[in-house]
Amino acid sequence: MIEGAVNLAKQYLMDNFSDQYTPQEIVALTELNIKINEKGELNETNYFPRIHENLVFAINMFQKGIVDKHEIDRKSTYWKSFLHFIQVRHDLTHPKVTSTLEVSKEQIEDFGWVLLWVIDNVIDVVCTCKGKETPESKNLKTGW
Repeated sequence: MIEGAVNLAKQYLMDNFSDQYTPQEIVALTELNIKINEKGELNETNYFPRIHENLVFAINMFQKGIVDKHEIDRKSTYWKSFLHFIQVRHDLTHPKVTSTLEVSKEQIEDFGWVLLWVIDNVIDVVCTCKGKETPESKNLKTGW
């Protein structure tokens, strides 16, 4: 869910603001590796950045050129919970043992809080980019 939203955001940035980015940033936004093969031809392959790094990168790209940027607090308990959620997701997607297929009620509740935390950070980024907080963003933030 978060991974898909980040990829959608990066696609939006490429569709609307690609002229503002360096060639390296464009490669990272498109998630491509480009290599020259033994025939001297270019080969493109997809690469899959880690979710937490991809989220921070997308937020940085949204705020490119803004002086007073919103920073995700990577020392917060929510960030730690976000990283734990990624591990749970990884265990569910690529199980090595059957016990990792079990998700507790507490983990589901934690995921809900992490999702709200991510949304709150996205709202802060949008407000930073617009240079103001909107009534809608205030309502969303006070909702949780």
